Amino acid sequence: MPAVTLEPKTQIDAETETARHWALRELPPFPSVAVKLLQVLSDEDASIKRLIDLLRSDVALSAEILRRANSAVYGLRTQVASLQHGVALLGFDQVRSLAMSTAMGSYVKPAMRIAALRRCWRHSLATALLAERIAKAAAFEHDRAYTAGLVHDVGLLGLMVNYPKEYAELLCVSREHSLDLRTTERAMFDVDHCEAGSWLARQWSFPNEILEIVVHHHDPGAPASGGLLDIVKSAVVLADSLDFGVQAASQPIRENVYATLRDTLADPVRDCLPLSPSVMHDFLVQRINAFE
Repeated sequence: MPAVTLEPKTQIDAETETARHWALRELPPFPSVAVKLLQVLSDEDASIKRLIDLLRSDVALSAEILRRANSAVYGLRTQVASLQHGVALLGFDQVRSLAMSTAMGSYVKPAMRIAALRRCWRHSLATALLAERIAKAAAFEHDRAYTAGLVHDVGLLGLMVNYPKEYAELLCVSREHSLDLRTTERAMFDVDHCEAGSWLARQWSFPNEILEIVVHHHDPGAPASGGLLDIVKSAVVLADSLDFGVQAASQPIRENVYATLRDTLADPVRDCLPLSPSVMHDFLVQRINAFE
């Protein structure tokens, strides 16, 4: 699949596109530190100093990162006292991923008072953790995979932040009547969450590889090439099968879906996923709970 590129638009095209995305008007700006973290992610020469300087520019974010780094989930014997210390103990990639999760979690926090919307955020976290695990096994850059998994549903998160009650109702109606979620989104908001995500990714200057994930993570067809998009697509399906879907499933853990997808993956990746979906589910619960 060709990479997504940002094509220049005429003034008329831009105005039409803006009108179509009315549901995203007046959306709070994406945290500037998160945009910069995405840019750091795409920079192969990014340094530890640059990351630390960026995080220090946001006092609240720095404090939250330290709190989470000291949580039991990381099992560190030494207390993390500073960002530089955190990088030394957790590693550059882990701190960067933690910072991105913290920044995005703060962005969606107001909407998470509603249980159905909190589930949407947990889906993003589960997808990120699964993408990270798959990438490690495939000798792919796991921090890039984690971040791509985390932001793959940025359009959905944007809609729910701007219209929390309406989006929660949409989820309920879609589930009760077995309606396709993206079709229901278009009926209510004129765009689905992939289209919304594409528009937001452009507005917020996301890197092109992230834009591709946002636009194509629901494309049909089994993952094949092992690239970043395929890693995220696999992670999305796995998350859904382990009861971390955007919508609650009638069968919480779908063992057959999990087993089928696991069996289609290459040996190193398949071996990184437990045979028992319950074991994988419990791992995700532990890690996700540490963020909340």
